[in-house]
Amino acid sequence: MPSGDFPPYALKRDFQLPGADDSYAVFDFLLDGRVISSDGTAISLERTTGSATFDLVRVGLKGYSAFIRICPSELIACHDGDQLLIFNTSSPAGGSRIPFSSGYDAEWADDNLLLVTIPTRVVAVDVRTNQVVPVVDGIRGAPAGVTLDSQGNLYTGNGLDTNPDLTSVTGTVKFFPAADWRQALQRRMPLNFEETGTPIAEVLSAAYLGFDTYGHLHVSGSNPAGADQGFAALIEANAVTSAIQGGPIITDASPADVLYRFDPDNSAQKFYFINDNAATAELYLKDFNKQKVFVYG
Repeated sequence: MPSGDFPPYALKRDFQLPGADDSYAVFDFLLDGRVISSDGTAISLERTTGSATFDLVRVGLKGYSAFIRICPSELIACHDGDQLLIFNTSSPAGGSRIPFSSGYDAEWADDNLLLVTIPTRVVAVDVRTNQVVPVVDGIRGAPAGVTLDSQGNLYTGNGLDTNPDLTSVTGTVKFFPAADWRQALQRRMPLNFEETGTPIAEVLSAAYLGFDTYGHLHVSGSNPAGADQGFAALIEANAVTSAIQGGPIITDASPADVLYRFDPDNSAQKFYFINDNAATAELYLKDFNKQKVFVYG
């Protein structure tokens, strides 16, 4: 349920992730709230929730991880160059490898199905069989974030508009009902991004989409061609529902009670990675190529 106050956060603390400050680290959370991160060369796990003390649990990665994501059974998917590493917390150095040439963001649909954004599409990866099936296609721009709400509805976007004749632009976020994308998966007939789905927002570059404890939608990225850069955004839950039902699309010009801007770091890059820690009801933000994480709660 939405909080009575928006946003329901204040800056609480900051800490450093493992790795060099010029590396790009991504992170997610175990069910108990501990951080697990990859800087592209190694995977580290927080010793206790909120301690900011990390232990190396896997080394020898190939140099770049676009994402690391954990499902409810704590199976972990980590992008590693040209493959996906699939492993669990009890055996972080083991698991399986799935050949996978590219990826931008991911979200677990259940304990076996991983949704991944790649150029032009969202695909579903069955980690039991290694089968890859497109569920949304025709994204005529760069890949963006992908997430599911509590009802299993899918949200994804256009990360960079490469064709001015399209209906979508950089930062367009679209809503796809659970029944529609599940049917597309079953029939192996992907939904067309430009022709289907409901546009709900045009914010930043539609990166690192996700829902917080209160049902608010977080968005990040950067649109250097416009005013959408230098912050991460939180979109109020009722505004998301209204847009799905045909109400106003949320943009960077939306009022602060609809779209809140986080900008805790005055660095030059200003491309934030953002993620929600469900166990602690906190938001974690970090600049794209720095290891300092800001915690809001």
